Amino acid sequence: MATTNQSLHSTVLKRHLEWLKTSIWLIPTLLSFLAIALAVVALSIDRNFGDLAIASPDFGMDVEATRNLMGVLASAFVSVGGISFSVTMVALTLTSGQYGPKVLRHFLENTRNKVSLGLFFGTAVYALAVSISLHPGDKARLSVFLALALAMAALIEFIGFIHRTAIDLQADQLIQRLGKQLRQDMCRLCDNEDMPERESTTLSFRKATSGMSKETLYAVDEGYIQTVDYTGLVDELRRYKALAILRARPGDFVIPGSDLLYVWSEGGIDLADAGAPLRNQITTGPLRTPIQDPEFPITQIQQIAARALSTGINDPGTAITCIDWLTLALSEVVDADLPGSVVLGPDKEPRLLLRPVDFAYLVKLVYAPMRQSSSDDLQVSLRLMQSLIRLAALTQRRDRLSLLRAEGERIWAQIDSAVHASHDLLPIKQSLQRLRAGTNEAASKISA
Repeated sequence: MATTNQSLHSTVLKRHLEWLKTSIWLIPTLLSFLAIALAVVALSIDRNFGDLAIASPDFGMDVEATRNLMGVLASAFVSVGGISFSVTMVALTLTSGQYGPKVLRHFLENTRNKVSLGLFFGTAVYALAVSISLHPGDKARLSVFLALALAMAALIEFIGFIHRTAIDLQADQLIQRLGKQLRQDMCRLCDNEDMPERESTTLSFRKATSGMSKETLYAVDEGYIQTVDYTGLVDELRRYKALAILRARPGDFVIPGSDLLYVWSEGGIDLADAGAPLRNQITTGPLRTPIQDPEFPITQIQQIAARALSTGINDPGTAITCIDWLTLALSEVVDADLPGSVVLGPDKEPRLLLRPVDFAYLVKLVYAPMRQSSSDDLQVSLRLMQSLIRLAALTQRRDRLSLLRAEGERIWAQIDSAVHASHDLLPIKQSLQRLRAGTNEAASKISA
């Protein structure tokens, strides 16, 4: 049970950290409170440790002049913060309209912009705190110096904030960031460090469930599956001496009454008792997250590509950039061993069967929507074919090569069925021949 609680706490912590990472309010709020603390410390040094404060420049300001200065700074940086917040809202609106609402997450995760907002509002809060805390006769040398230093830093940061916002709105920059995140997710999928031991063959699971009683555990909540505590789920199944098939994976939308788990046990299992502990290992929410969902960043990039290929925008260059970054992400797994579908318990016995995220699933996930969206655009179709050639050059696994070649054949079949000039189709046909030759050569080397 200690292991179950520890893994459950780890999953819950990841979910809360993900929520905090996409929240705008946290960093500005913390920096505002730090500004209040800095004001208290600076005034205390000015009043009680004059020898320390004397190192600061003497601006020759009395209390009234200091209050006026602090009032001006507070008013100015509240305005700067308001302008920055408005710029952020405009950027979010433009991003949602041009690239799709799924991409908003990229801006919500931008820590630097949150620090900028925190610095603007923190400077205003600092100036306000100093202003209302001044006493007659105070010589606020250090406090004034820090206020001016914060103001200069905030002004420099404001320039940087505007520059970053303008850069972030560019499609290539946005796709690059999403592509890097997807590449990290693919690497994490291969590492499989946070998962119990797994195996690929399902034979042992089928044998173990032979002759057992089967029960169905239904979902009681609606929403997207955000996290699954696999370690906790395996521990609960061990406790009830049961095995199970998880019918949904992170990223799937479940509704109350839908099949969640198929559970096998000797003599049957009382789901009235075991249902709640098993369901508690599966977290649902209103939004998809990339915590355990490798499909989520792929759909973000594909949404940009689909909009770029729409009739109203017609921007094949952006779609080609999306294909390049999707290719880079797949290159991390094209020759890698992906996790198996059977999760083993500490006793090395099969406990849980999952819907696997295998290479065939990833290829279909990446290429099928792009192929369907680009049937009338030969530039994009050619880049899709070149993408398959690049990936085929990175592996000699027969099953992977067969999948890549089959996808190339689908792309060609879809293009060939449309009306295109033969000379326009020639580069794509030549690329298909290169793909066929490359996969045949690799297959012959394997056979030899």
